[in-house]
Amino acid sequence: MPAIEIVASTENTGYQMWQAMLFHFSCVRYQGQVPTIVVHHSGEPLLTGFRLIEKLGGRIQAAPNYRAHQGVSYPPRNTAGTLRHVSTAADFIFLCDPDMIFLRHIPLEDFVVARDEISFDKVSYIVPDKAEFAGQLESICQEAGVSYDMLLERPVSGGVPHMIPAHLREAVSTDWLDVMEHFPTFRLGPEIERPHELREVPNQFWTTTMWALVLTLHRLRLNPVLTQHCLHNLHGELPLPTSISDSQGPGIIHYCYRHPGFDKRKYFDAEAIQRTVWNLPPDDGTISGAIRGQLHEARDF
Repeated sequence: MPAIEIVASTENTGYQMWQAMLFHFSCVRYQGQVPTIVVHHSGEPLLTGFRLIEKLGGRIQAAPNYRAHQGVSYPPRNTAGTLRHVSTAADFIFLCDPDMIFLRHIPLEDFVVARDEISFDKVSYIVPDKAEFAGQLESICQEAGVSYDMLLERPVSGGVPHMIPAHLREAVSTDWLDVMEHFPTFRLGPEIERPHELREVPNQFWTTTMWALVLTLHRLRLNPVLTQHCLHNLHGELPLPTSISDSQGPGIIHYCYRHPGFDKRKYFDAEAIQRTVWNLPPDDGTISGAIRGQLHEARDF
């Protein structure tokens, strides 16, 4: 049976620390596997929550911070950096964002890919001929050495988690980082709830990292495999599907969206990180409720 390492890419911030703590708990309790959490930092000591994960038997690996590059501040660059720096003897990496929770055990061995494949979890919006992307993508493809026609012929509308063969780590990481540099930048407006320092420098769009990996796939002549592991919290008020107990149904919640039932972007400051996020209303049977419920469980872990 192939060895598969669950890996989450994080940064040494309080905002990502509490997500990493919840991710570790969820992997151990529901997936039955200790994940490796790669923490990108700039030389400062790792925050106490990451050390607590280690005390609880977790695996924490420190790595250089890739967020800032050529005057641009883009945190998702760290995900590509994680591939380069994670230390593992596994055959495959199951690469996750920290804002994910497992709902049940997923038999990851059933989702291994071939040596020239990468898996993408299905989403609806990474569509190359969509009006908001088409013009820019054609220009970016030309700069990055990717055929735009190929992008249209072989669309890959997907994101994390990714199953990646270990032997591809260096090549994918290098190309992924390089391709991101071809995408445009912008400045966060005051209406965006982010730490002040992230609004002071140019950023990139949240879909940049997703598109960059799709272009990397084409540049390296790899093949995509689409999976459906994730529920998203865009409609967090909906009941948690009963199909989560089905081995063919979604087994992960990716809480990347803003929703009144749970919005991760509210928990940046010290009080929110240390207390508020762990003491939200209980699980009410909804998708958002499932996130709050696991936060309650993790608090007592």
